[in-house]
Amino acid sequence: MGKIKNWITSNYIIIIILVIASIIRLYHLVYQSVWLDEIASITEANPSVNWSDLNVTIVTSDPHPQLYFIFLKTLFILFGYTIWVARFYSAVVGVLGVFSIYLLGKEMMNKNIGLISAFLLAINAFHLNYSQEVRMYALLCLVTVLSFYRLIIFLKNTTYKNAVWYGIFTGLMLITQFFGLFVLVSQLFILFIVLLRLDKKEKLQFLYKSIVSGIVSTAIFLPAVGIFIETTKKKYAAILPTTIDTIKQIFKDFADNSDAVLWISMLIIAFYFVVVIKKKLFKNKEESLVILILLSWILVTLIVPIIRSYLVTPMINSRYFIVILPPIIVLVALGIDKMGKKAIQLGIIAALAVTSLYQLIYTNDYYNKISKGQFREIADYVIKENTDKDPVYSNLTWHLIYLFDRDKTNTPLVNRVFEDYVHEMMKDPKGIHSFWYFGAFGNPLKLSPQSDKFMAEHFDVVHSLDKFDSWTRHYVPKEALNMGELSKETFELSNINDINWKGGVGTHDSRLLVNLSEKNIEILKTGVGLRAKNGKVYKILKTEIIGNFIYVNVDKSPKANRDLLEYPNPIWYIK
Repeated sequence: MGKIKNWITSNYIIIIILVIASIIRLYHLVYQSVWLDEIASITEANPSVNWSDLNVTIVTSDPHPQLYFIFLKTLFILFGYTIWVARFYSAVVGVLGVFSIYLLGKEMMNKNIGLISAFLLAINAFHLNYSQEVRMYALLCLVTVLSFYRLIIFLKNTTYKNAVWYGIFTGLMLITQFFGLFVLVSQLFILFIVLLRLDKKEKLQFLYKSIVSGIVSTAIFLPAVGIFIETTKKKYAAILPTTIDTIKQIFKDFADNSDAVLWISMLIIAFYFVVVIKKKLFKNKEESLVILILLSWILVTLIVPIIRSYLVTPMINSRYFIVILPPIIVLVALGIDKMGKKAIQLGIIAALAVTSLYQLIYTNDYYNKISKGQFREIADYVIKENTDKDPVYSNLTWHLIYLFDRDKTNTPLVNRVFEDYVHEMMKDPKGIHSFWYFGAFGNPLKLSPQSDKFMAEHFDVVHSLDKFDSWTRHYVPKEALNMGELSKETFELSNINDINWKGGVGTHDSRLLVNLSEKNIEILKTGVGLRAKNGKVYKILKTEIIGNFIYVNVDKSPKANRDLLEYPNPIWYIK
């Protein structure tokens, strides 16, 4: 008990920081809907899919290394296939990321650097956002920091044991996100510079142990090689061409687009380097190693992807560069630490905290403003209103499977671009039927004038909902609506098959056969028309009871839609 009390007493500040980090990451955890990329993560980690199929799913849909999805799938199996479980996983990883940068700063310089770094990362909006998102970026940040943490330990004490530990965390970084390969380049650069500084005898030992680290990390990365090869073949249209503005935006996003936070941070870092130069701290072995690591980590990891973006394919997206947020924060912490008096340090930290939290909570209204496509809200609306189980068309059906299967709704999902589907109906009017269309993620409700005219002439919109970056419309053929009110209740034709009937549909005339019952008598007594699954409507001309059956005469031959009318298909009536 005494040991625990002593530990808490000596570590109460980092405990408080971790509590703060936990609170701001767990608050409103599932307030925002899951958006496209998050749904991809959830779908790939589907606990009902065999483990052996995980690689295939990742390659065909969202090519990233497996580690994140293995953890996510395991959590789904243990705690349930829900959005909360997925987001909680990211939140916990985010809090661990805060603790990891504390360890990094403490190992690099001292406990004060670790505490300042941890606090600044805890309240950083960029890191917070990815700690509440079902993607691998919070995990990437965590394992990258731990990789550098073990690298520093290895450089200070070059043993085979430390080489293995460094190799393990570097391998985990590589198998979390392929952007870790650029971070690895920065680490190789650091190892090379350190190697050059050693004498011949030390160089061989250092080289042997570095090779051990490489073997360990390569062994961990091997399962992802196939996915990596597939990734190199793909180009991503969603990523904008690389410009000075896209590069600047990385740092603006780190500061939550706050000029005040950005400028304060830049001035603090500038102050640190002024002190280093003025006091010639770069001659100090420990300080020079820290500078080498932090600058290489930031600059190499930034410059190599920029060069590749210009020469091969654009890949500058702020979320990938979450790996250079920790060294920037450590540089800020170093600058604050060099300001001498505790009162000044606390004043600067308070200024950064107030500015950051004001930007987060008031300016950007992070916890209340909708910023992610509202897939969940649209899906819930369709599930509630789609009592007739009309098919839902979308160009994003793979991403909708999870949202529509949560309550086992058995809603038919059909993958179609809206414009293409309208053209199909224009070519074959027999295919006209009631349907929903679900659009999202930069896919607005927009048709060509010709298609828009066709839809206006043939359909009425009976349900509609517009949300953030998402929408839906329920289209019902005008013929059905002009006749009367569509029922929510259905019935079936008789299961009679002979020379005159096939599943209750007349083979020689425009008649339908229904079993005699009080329910069916009431339906056909009040009904003025019938509607098949494809939306095709038949006007009831006459009903006649003969023996145990009700004969229903309709206004046109049902033969063309026999497959959708015959037993056991559901038929709706119009009253």
